[in-house]
Amino acid sequence: MLKQIICFAIGLTLSVLIYFAFFSQKFVKFLKVIAIVAAVGLFCANVMIGVIYNGSQNWIEIGNFSFQPSEFVKIILVFLSAATAEKIAKKYNTVGYTVFVGFSLCILAYLRDFGTAFVYVVVFLVVSFFPFLILFLL
Repeated sequence: MLKQIICFAIGLTLSVLIYFAFFSQKFVKFLKVIAIVAAVGLFCANVMIGVIYNGSQNWIEIGNFSFQPSEFVKIILVFLSAATAEKIAKKYNTVGYTVFVGFSLCILAYLRDFGTAFVYVVVFLVVSFFPFLILFLL
């Protein structure tokens, strides 16, 4: 129960910080850099010290605590998608976002975590084609 309470507190704190972060574009740009570095770091840690369960290497164990880095990177992907959506809607420029998603998909394929890879593809497609959807609806 203690582990769930700690995870809940961390999640609640991060969600409040992210909520207030979107009021400042400078802070969002700063958080995007931190988020990308964190995601790459989590994936690298997963590749180097990940534990294989049921054929996929998607868990990291630290003492009695184990977690899936790809779950944290999903949250980072949604944050980056939201932070990038306005820029994409103004001018169709998805190069950096596409590179990040492509890197994530390559790592997930290597780790054989295809369920998470599917979620990444769906989020990427929705965000990437969002400007076309807006134009179609207007």
